[in-house]
Amino acid sequence: MGVVDIQAVPEDFKLSNQQRQQVEVAQQNQVLIKKAEIAAVLEGLAYPLHFLDYETFAYVFPPHEGIFPYQQMVFQYSLHVIESEGSEVQHFEYLMPSKETPLEELFEQMSQQIHPREGTVIVWNESFEKTQNKLMAKRLPQYADFLHSVNDRVYDLMKVFSQGLYMHPEFKGSASIKKVLPVLCPELSYQDLEIQNGGAAVIQWHHLTDGRMTEDQAKQTYQDLLKYCKLDTWAMVRIWEELGKVG
Repeated sequence: MGVVDIQAVPEDFKLSNQQRQQVEVAQQNQVLIKKAEIAAVLEGLAYPLHFLDYETFAYVFPPHEGIFPYQQMVFQYSLHVIESEGSEVQHFEYLMPSKETPLEELFEQMSQQIHPREGTVIVWNESFEKTQNKLMAKRLPQYADFLHSVNDRVYDLMKVFSQGLYMHPEFKGSASIKKVLPVLCPELSYQDLEIQNGGAAVIQWHHLTDGRMTEDQAKQTYQDLLKYCKLDTWAMVRIWEELGKVG
């Protein structure tokens, strides 16, 4: 039809209701916020709130028993916790220092920081974290009950945006956290980091742990990886805070 821009999509072109809303948001340059639906989502979240993000690596020849070729293996997490309404935000993190570090070390630490039964676990794109938890529950049966409990309490904050409860022209139709964050929280930016996306994080961790870096490079990369993953969960905290203001 010769239409190459959302601004030119005809009114009579067949779209789903959500697609039509996205087109109208873009064409009218207006923000669409479904306040009642967002308020219901936030009211459904239970304290303590745990904001969780994983970084993973897939090996052809995994360094750990029980991990099959090309399986994503968690090597890092960031976790922000809010124990109760109005309480101070706490931050926890873990980054494997080597490929040979036992997987038990990561999940033992995390199991001490996420309440075993209470509270909501907030992620962005739940299929990723939930899949890792299911795989790790099989690999580490001693943590299976804990990991299944985490999955039972997951809420995917991305749904607020992917389901059209909050639409903004600057999202460009995307629900990616890297599109949402600069609009809702312009004071935060991945562009300020040395590592700016998950792909780069994976590569840098691989280089960090295969001995090709100098000691100084390794120390700096370790800190850069922590900063990147920390921003992923702090971004969720800040987006959650901003959503709380729309009502």
